[in-house]
Amino acid sequence: MKGILSALFIILFLARVSFAQTVAINGKVISADGKPIPNANILAKPQGEKLQMAFAFTDEKGDYKLATETGGNYEITVSYIGYVAQTITITPTTAGAAIVKNFTLQESANQLNEVVVNATIPIIVKPDTLIYDAGSFANGDERKLKDLLEKMPGIQVSDEGRVTVRGKQVNKLMIEGKNFFNGPKLGINNIPADVVSKIEVYENHNEIRYLKGLEDDDVTAMNIKLKDADKGFAFGDLEASGGVSERYALQPKVFYYTKNKQVSLITDFNNTGTKSFGIADYLAFESGNGKPKDFSYPDNDLTRFLLSRNYQSNTQQFAAGNYRQALSDKTDLNTYFIFSRNRTGTRAELRNEFPGFVENRITREQLNGTFLTGKVSLDHRSSEHASMLLDTYVTLRDNTAIGTINSNNQISNQDKVRGISLNQNLNYSRKLSSTHTGMITASLQYNDDDLVNRLQSDEPLLPGIIPVVADSTYNLLLQKRMGLVGGAFEIKDYWMLSPSHHIYLSAGTNVYENMRFTEDQQLLSNGTVNSFSDSGFGNDLSYVQSDIYAGLEYKFRTGVFTFKPSVFHHLYKWLGTSKSVVQPALLVKAEISKNKSAEFRYDLKSGIPDASLLLSGLTVNNFTLVTQGQPDLQNELYHQASMNYRMFDFSSFSFFNINALYRQKIEQAKEFTQITAINQLTNYVMFYRPETDLNLNADARRRFGPIEYSLEAGYGYRNFFQFVNGNLQKNVTNSISGGLGLRTMFKNAPNISAAYHIDRNQYQFANNESHFTEHQLKTGLQWHVLKVLSIHGDYVKSWYNSNTFDNLDATLHYQTKNSAWGYSLVGTNLLDNKYRRSNSFSAIYITDSRVFLLPRMILAKLTYKL
Repeated sequence: MKGILSALFIILFLARVSFAQTVAINGKVISADGKPIPNANILAKPQGEKLQMAFAFTDEKGDYKLATETGGNYEITVSYIGYVAQTITITPTTAGAAIVKNFTLQESANQLNEVVVNATIPIIVKPDTLIYDAGSFANGDERKLKDLLEKMPGIQVSDEGRVTVRGKQVNKLMIEGKNFFNGPKLGINNIPADVVSKIEVYENHNEIRYLKGLEDDDVTAMNIKLKDADKGFAFGDLEASGGVSERYALQPKVFYYTKNKQVSLITDFNNTGTKSFGIADYLAFESGNGKPKDFSYPDNDLTRFLLSRNYQSNTQQFAAGNYRQALSDKTDLNTYFIFSRNRTGTRAELRNEFPGFVENRITREQLNGTFLTGKVSLDHRSSEHASMLLDTYVTLRDNTAIGTINSNNQISNQDKVRGISLNQNLNYSRKLSSTHTGMITASLQYNDDDLVNRLQSDEPLLPGIIPVVADSTYNLLLQKRMGLVGGAFEIKDYWMLSPSHHIYLSAGTNVYENMRFTEDQQLLSNGTVNSFSDSGFGNDLSYVQSDIYAGLEYKFRTGVFTFKPSVFHHLYKWLGTSKSVVQPALLVKAEISKNKSAEFRYDLKSGIPDASLLLSGLTVNNFTLVTQGQPDLQNELYHQASMNYRMFDFSSFSFFNINALYRQKIEQAKEFTQITAINQLTNYVMFYRPETDLNLNADARRRFGPIEYSLEAGYGYRNFFQFVNGNLQKNVTNSISGGLGLRTMFKNAPNISAAYHIDRNQYQFANNESHFTEHQLKTGLQWHVLKVLSIHGDYVKSWYNSNTFDNLDATLHYQTKNSAWGYSLVGTNLLDNKYRRSNSFSAIYITDSRVFLLPRMILAKLTYKL
């Protein structure tokens, strides 16, 4: 309770300080005929160095509000395209007071001329486009692009590198209009902030101009404009760090840009726990590699490493390169590669609550993962009405894991995974006439993964489930091979009956051969092998799955609404099963105003069962689980509906976003589990009782001068059934979360942030009920002293049930304005936490875990800026 009160006190204290010297200037901007002018720019340029520039935009009624400071004069300029700009001087004197000033703009002689203002406009708002001026938000303490983005209104950057603008996630990062890898993380964490001129954000982005308005472009792209980009130049930085206990980090990053050629090289060699490539990046690459939606990627050591955040040791070797060359004015060649090699040590203590049994488990593991992916892309625009894009991807994986598990007895575990993926995608589109546009897409895919797992124990594993024979030690060899080869083809016609009425016709197919092989055996001390195949274990399955479909979509606009009802007929085939499914869908978009929009989606979804669920033989998955599929499983079927409402008002820099997702499963493959202590035997059966998921999330932000306040809330509900030891039971989970915070965005003063967050989870399993509550307080400091010294600190305090967790990270950086050299002290886990506690749940058990962490580290860093 003291922690909660402390968090609220800090936030309220900072809020009071933020209003201490604020003076509001508000009013209305109208035209000569008395009509309001929405989205007019109001710029308050201070005439003294200590004051901060302020800016705002008028709303739909022409109203605006500025937050200025006492202590000097402001030059107020009001401008809008097609009107003559007005400039006046105002001197705010009384803190907390309000100044009312209205403006009447006269039309300019040349309606097409842009307004020329003797100051840089921080944000320019256009339909589907935002343009941020980097210099208006930078104060000199920004090192990377991420630091700059965090200071821009409407942009949020998560710790994992996820970027959202006005509530919409950025899917694509470009530099000077050209794609930069897959996803924004590598760019925002490595591009130096001081080379950025402008940030352009395109909503509903489509690289092919004649397809814009035809496709439902949910892509939000961010384009980075560089200083002096037309001249061609190299930039980047070289960073080297060292500390006690042989800690090191070497991170050279080099970029070279000309009009027709771009070269980027990002490297990172460290043993400090930094991961330059995470699970979000991996998923971005895999989603770009043309995997069919019903292909389940194997749970291997690479994905487990990428998902892990806490470990006792980690050594990384990372390199990423990008090369783009304009072969002609119509053809671009774009290539990249990413290489990642990691050695990671983990230790965890788990308390697993099974029905009627509690297991205490200690795991130690050494993960060695290697990942290499490359892409070659050819983009050819033969004319303004034709475009072809050809992508080729290659991915290699080689991962091993060696560890011990102490449960009822000690178990040695060794995993080895090797895999290769080849993908090729072709997209060709052409504007056939004024009313018809055609598109052809095709893809080829090959995946092959080999998994070998060795288990050793002094006691029998999975007693009564697997047919082991008595031996001095029990050695199991578990082998799997997973393969997929095939392709997809689709043809689509966009028929524009009128600007407000479109019909889209599409037909296509995807055909894949799925292969699954498993073999489980016991290696005996006398050199012989005890094969489990005679007891129903082992699988060798190869089959062709296909989906032939045709669809009709009708898109029309009326008023502020856009409707697109559609219906697709799918013919699914697999393992002798043929299933015809009609899948309706509905999309409704509402552009309520320039600053408000809403969207509703409904889909009836279906898909072919994953190959692992169709294996008729038994499979040993690990030392606690044996599974057996069912070849005659049917396709799953579920309803899914989502809703989003967004509001962003630049007149007050207020933002509100709410998302809702509802899913109801009506036909699915359900686990049927027999469990004794920790040992589980799971089969699969078709299940036809509805299960429901509901998630609601809301986020609100508003700025008052240089202070931004935030409020967030979330609710989750899920009910699901499980078969355990022959009994059918219904389980319910509820989660409630909320938070509030603020951050300052002063240009010439220290910036601080404070946020409080609470998560409360309730799990109801059979007749048992569990509650878990976590409180978290985050505070941060960014201070640029005398324009040469930057201080950055982050403190986190968490309360989890009766446990607390405190973490402090800090950086001290020194660099003079005209020097290429920088010097830093970097400290992580300064409070030297040994472990972190958390909880989770599955359909069978609840887990309380302690995961051990890297020790305290203090590094001296030397930076050279190119």
